[in-house]
Amino acid sequence: MKPGMIGTAITHIGLGNFSRAHLAFFTNELLNKMGPNEWGICAVDRDSPRSREIESFLRKHEFEYKLIMKGTEHKESVDIHCIRDFINLGEKPEAALAKLAHENTRIVSLTITEKGYYCDVNTGELYVDNPEIQHDLKNPSAPKSSVGLICSALQERRKKGIPPFTVLSCDNLPGNGHITENAVGQFAELLDPELKAYIDAEMEFPNCMVDRITPQTKSADD
Repeated sequence: MKPGMIGTAITHIGLGNFSRAHLAFFTNELLNKMGPNEWGICAVDRDSPRSREIESFLRKHEFEYKLIMKGTEHKESVDIHCIRDFINLGEKPEAALAKLAHENTRIVSLTITEKGYYCDVNTGELYVDNPEIQHDLKNPSAPKSSVGLICSALQERRKKGIPPFTVLSCDNLPGNGHITENAVGQFAELLDPELKAYIDAEMEFPNCMVDRITPQTKSADD
């Protein structure tokens, strides 16, 4: 397969071990079966030493890496090539926003952990006083939070007449689609009530809880 022929219709927010081992694996399987197509991944992540390390590794290896699967009696490796770009949200919020707002983005998937939803997952209440939420309400063109990024991108798509993307949470949270829809909806209502109405009428937030753990790679795995 020629990686240069793979698109990035999926933007994934939160590229940790789990997403690189599970979401990327199944996306890779699809590409292997169907051939190069639009369903590759562009990663977006918060600025941190870990995310910079991952980005540096991916760029150094032309966005290809080896996934190792180990059982009690066997070890198997798979070459992963479905991740085709990486955007540091902290350094390049405008680029991340432009990516989600682009018509070629069809799915925005999430593995951002519970705190990444900026709400009480039990009551559904958005943490309105959170500094990043306050920042994004005042500066929608340079979002810091996942919720702000999604809403700002949807606002741009709405104004340009571009259909919305599907938001697919893969975090280990029961009803994660409902949690995401609730957090995004509350933020949108504060940003622009017309955006909230658009989301209610046009958006999909499927529930897709995945309960798996991916251990850190060790030097012995090389």
